[in-house]
Amino acid sequence: MKTHWVNITKGDKESFFIIYDTLYRSLFQYGMVIAKNREVVKEAIHILFYELWEKHERLPVDISDPKYYLFVWLKRIIFRQLKAQEICFESLLEEPYEESVETQKIRIEEMMERERHIHAAMARLTKKNATILN
Repeated sequence: MKTHWVNITKGDKESFFIIYDTLYRSLFQYGMVIAKNREVVKEAIHILFYELWEKHERLPVDISDPKYYLFVWLKRIIFRQLKAQEICFESLLEEPYEESVETQKIRIEEMMERERHIHAAMARLTKKNATILN
């Protein structure tokens, strides 16, 4: 594992894919313990490996265990994602959820008015045109 890690820092794609294939299942299981949401964990793993490749030239080479380094990295990504979801959820709670009664009445009146217009227009149709529509 350490050899593949050093090779990744040098830009070796084969080592990158070997680490991906070797650790994906373990990372996924670990992520599920933290997030308990398959989609969040899958996305976090993809972000992890995207960032890993994007930063491969700046990665520390002298890591004692790359597996645990990636586990910690994944945990931080998951926490970042959960925090972002929490912020989105909180902003939804701040917005009014229901329309006011006045807005609902206006919407109903507009729908009734459209329906009256449609019935009036259909009444003006010739029998032939009305048959085509039905």
